[in-house]
Amino acid sequence: MGFLLYSWVYYTGIIIFFICSISIQMIVGYYVLKMEKESQSLEEGNAALLLPCIKEYVREELKIRNISLFIERNLREIRIKKISLIRLKHISGQSLLFGIFLAGVGACIQIIAGKTLGQILPFYLLSFLGLYCYFSLSSWVDYEERKKEIKENLLDFFEHKKYWGIYQKFTLPEVETKEENYLFGEEEGQQLRELLREILA
Repeated sequence: MGFLLYSWVYYTGIIIFFICSISIQMIVGYYVLKMEKESQSLEEGNAALLLPCIKEYVREELKIRNISLFIERNLREIRIKKISLIRLKHISGQSLLFGIFLAGVGACIQIIAGKTLGQILPFYLLSFLGLYCYFSLSSWVDYEERKKEIKENLLDFFEHKKYWGIYQKFTLPEVETKEENYLFGEEEGQQLRELLREILA
């Protein structure tokens, strides 16, 4: 157990935990921003992450009494590689706490071993750096505020039944005028067709 007296053991563990925490926070931030952009362009068919919520709403529309709660529940169930965003946030926070705990243990061991202030101080500096990076990313991601906007966009999309506009557009006979072709480009049309197929699948 003598290796526990070596500072590098703690430095390595602290850095690994902090890197995990910050990396996961960045992943969460990326997907939250992606969901926010999707919610702003739902009618264009760009809704890979929000599509499960839309599909379930179309299927269960008549049974849903509170749309806001329905959206909240579905946003909590959105998963990245089978792990929910909420769980990823918790893992990020736990990794940060483990890093700080390890820094505290390392500092205590060094104090007991009679190390100098210069040898102990790096543990505290690493802790402050990890906390600063974590909370800086958290404020940038601003998960709760962005989730409010996502909910508002989905609520508007559902309450005004904008998805039925997509449905009606592609259940009409496949006869298009020049004007329709001009207003509704081939690329946009393909995206909406794919969305409709997935919604009705």
